[in-house]
Amino acid sequence: MGKEQELAVSAGGVVAGVVNTDPYTFMHDSYFGNGGYYSANYLVKHPRESAENYVNRQRVAYFLNYVKPCINAAVNPLFDDPPARTAKVGDDYWTEFLKNVDGKNTSMDTFMKKAAKQAKIYGAMFIVVENYKDLPANKAQALAERKYPYLYTVKPQDVKEYALDKYGNLTLVRYDITYTEVVNMSKSDITESWTWTKEMWQVTRKGGTESGINSAGVVPVVPLLGAAVEDDMGDRLKPFSDFYQIARVNLAIYNACSELRERNRNQAFSVLVYQMSSDDPNPDNYASINIGTNNMLLYAGNNAPAFITPDNGPSEMLHTELKMLIEEIYRMADRAGVTGVQSQQSGIAKEWDNKTMMQSLSDFAQNCEETEQQIAVIFGNYIGKELGVNVQYSRNFGVVDISSELDKITDALSWAVGGKFDTAVKKKAAKMLLSDMDDEEIQAVIDDIDQQAVDANHAEPTNNAGDDGGVE
Repeated sequence: MGKEQELAVSAGGVVAGVVNTDPYTFMHDSYFGNGGYYSANYLVKHPRESAENYVNRQRVAYFLNYVKPCINAAVNPLFDDPPARTAKVGDDYWTEFLKNVDGKNTSMDTFMKKAAKQAKIYGAMFIVVENYKDLPANKAQALAERKYPYLYTVKPQDVKEYALDKYGNLTLVRYDITYTEVVNMSKSDITESWTWTKEMWQVTRKGGTESGINSAGVVPVVPLLGAAVEDDMGDRLKPFSDFYQIARVNLAIYNACSELRERNRNQAFSVLVYQMSSDDPNPDNYASINIGTNNMLLYAGNNAPAFITPDNGPSEMLHTELKMLIEEIYRMADRAGVTGVQSQQSGIAKEWDNKTMMQSLSDFAQNCEETEQQIAVIFGNYIGKELGVNVQYSRNFGVVDISSELDKITDALSWAVGGKFDTAVKKKAAKMLLSDMDDEEIQAVIDDIDQQAVDANHAEPTNNAGDDGGVE
């Protein structure tokens, strides 16, 4: 039994209150809602709680997952529009690679979105660019058999060692990968230990060690960091997830919800107080009485029967704590005023919140761009071409309140500025209202607005003669 379990209390065969698991497992459980949340081992046993009560509380526990939507909101906007990828040098290998980066028909967009979420969950994700050792004799055969460089990911907890030069470049990395091998209807788990340097590669598996020349010329492992990391923050390539503290708050919510539900289940129902007869003070004579909420407190006295209810103060305290914890999660996620926080905010406060959120998204988009460009460099080294790949992720992350924006547009047109200003405002309105249409149809409307502006500029001035004698 490990140290954590030695400190825990065994209750009904279940280890109680094991919450100090390693950060990677804890973040995985917090995002997917499994592990300690599924088993309810993340519920902390109260010092005065009986083993039976703790097990019962585990059975009715529920998990409100705030980590997953927060992480998804930090990743999904980057992929609402496909990243723009261009290459100075065209190549069939690279074109086909973008459609199938891992030999499982996974596109680069899908692969990067999954890797980005994992980087947010774990703090970092390592992408390995590997090539086949035995290559076909010609390019056509290699394309047909999908025998060109491919990608796979390695979690930071599986990276056992790495080294950086003074410029921050990887010069050595050692990691483990585990997979299942099936032989003669029998399966077994196989672990491979890989080591890469700029010059060599080596893999140790069951049966021995194999090594060879690294044809990429660089360590073909690209770390995708979940957030910017300062040099003095400890492990530069294996940092804590910036959502770790949010997950800890979510753990507090999980426990507070359980405690609130337990109190309500035990104390929320009124109890009947009933006077015993002074001539017959034996409670057994009242066992057949079944009134109200099935709870009855017998007492000796002269008061009439009545219902009593426990004080709701402790429940209100837990409600207040839960509300505070939920608001803190949104604040920590830089999403206050964007996701479900109902408190009113000033326009300036909302602008600052949105600016902070946009900056976080933009910084992570840059991380993804740089990661893809490093992958392209390594890919080019394998095939002997300098591809000159440039990747640009969309920076259009905003969620638009159409009603509010149209009010602004209507107000702007009422200024009667005219000219190019009115044309630009009309085009903005068209793009907003027609966002669910095809790009070609939207562009046709934009072209029509431009043409109307041209026609208006070339129109002959009208000379209206009216009752006032006209205007010359």
